[in-house]
Amino acid sequence: MQVVRAMRLRVKEAEAGRFESLASAQAQKMYEAGSGVVFYVVVRRTEQGSFFSNPRPGTVEYLFLAAARDAEGASQLKANEADSFWSDLGATLASEPEVEEIETPSFTCGVTRDMVWTPQSMWRLSLYRMRVKPNDGEVEDAIQKLIARVIELEPDPRIYTLVKRNAKSGSSLLPAQPSDRDEYIRFHAYQQEGGLDHHYFYDKKWWASFYQPRLDGPLEAQQIFSEDIIAGFTRDNVWGNPTEYNAAELEKQEA
Repeated sequence: MQVVRAMRLRVKEAEAGRFESLASAQAQKMYEAGSGVVFYVVVRRTEQGSFFSNPRPGTVEYLFLAAARDAEGASQLKANEADSFWSDLGATLASEPEVEEIETPSFTCGVTRDMVWTPQSMWRLSLYRMRVKPNDGEVEDAIQKLIARVIELEPDPRIYTLVKRNAKSGSSLLPAQPSDRDEYIRFHAYQQEGGLDHHYFYDKKWWASFYQPRLDGPLEAQQIFSEDIIAGFTRDNVWGNPTEYNAAELEKQEA
């Protein structure tokens, strides 16, 4: 993966309709531009969650999420910023965007699948910030097994991925992690509530029991439901290097 980006935009309440119209048109333009961008979504943030600070009075908050799998996709994202979209958008904003950008992540693993996102096509998007105690790579080994299982057994999620934060100095969106801790940003989005129930069957069996004692602090979360999805898309792509799925071996390890 070439670049992964999460951005929070505070929009003047009176400009929310114009912002959503501009963002929807830009998502369509990015979808038509080429295949290098595999994740490009804009959503409204109405629930507080534990991931971000509270919204400010008189504003409506939006999240812009994007990922490019190669240099072509990274160029498409930069061209997006260079065109008139961001200058047009500027008049709607109440403050500067807050951005976390992870370029050529040192670790990423996941899957995205083709879909144009609308309130009708998606049930829920979830974002998590996962802070991990010092370890010798066992968490990343487990993530690779988890993603292999999602790819093999779960047809529903349009995105399920974990990306390691690079910035020890933090960003305008998120503060820095302690120097001896690793942090991961996790995205997953399900089309149907039943798809997430299917995931939890496996999650509770293995992944949840594995990662909970290895977390350094509570898992920070933000949930976005269908009515707050403005526009976007995902494309078929495997992020990183999931472990080859071997059901018998995983069952033996979990026993």
